[in-house]
Amino acid sequence: DADGLVQQARRHLKEAPLAAYYDDVALRALALAQADWSREVLEPERLDSVHRQFETMLDDLAERAEAPATPEAAPPGWEQEGAVICVAGRGQFDDLAAQMAGQLLRGAGFGARPLPNAALGEAGLERLDPARIRLCCLSMLEEGSSAAGVRYFLRRLRRRLPEAAVVVGLWHARPDSPTLAALREEGPGETTVTSLREAVAFCQAAAAQSARETTAETAAPRA
Repeated sequence: DADGLVQQARRHLKEAPLAAYYDDVALRALALAQADWSREVLEPERLDSVHRQFETMLDDLAERAEAPATPEAAPPGWEQEGAVICVAGRGQFDDLAAQMAGQLLRGAGFGARPLPNAALGEAGLERLDPARIRLCCLSMLEEGSSAAGVRYFLRRLRRRLPEAAVVVGLWHARPDSPTLAALREEGPGETTVTSLREAVAFCQAAAAQSARETTAETAAPRA
């Protein structure tokens, strides 16, 4: 139940950071639930129950996630609300994974905001601000996702946010995942990661690179 999930998380956090709990325990549980749903062995009532339990846990852990013991500073612009967006895929639990990503990124100092898959619809895309958004994390569990579906979402994001960095979070993908291999075979473009810790590291690297480029442009002599 929800209380049990919260207590499990609190026990785990006495020995490991929140990112480790989300990657190693919470996402694993969601991946199993998504696999059951894909095999049609998870009843709709149980689906709703899983959602409620995880929402309760995420609410309980939100303050801990967003107020780390040693706050980190994001470069100017990256700390603004909505500078980083975590957009859920179409899977039944992708929205929960996007919330986890958003919590960890906020804890790292970024103005991260989780968004539902509807953000990739026509009306949703129109509400995305290209002048504000620095990075988009496309968040989805490997089970229930396809390379073709990911590419479709990426094309839509690229048209609306041509200047933003993009990272695909294919959470809990196995090393031999055909979807992961197909995405990574496409060469330089969007980076695909399989853990939330990798996503945070990618965002930190992208922000640092952006800051260096801004500094170089400012320091360059004017013609």
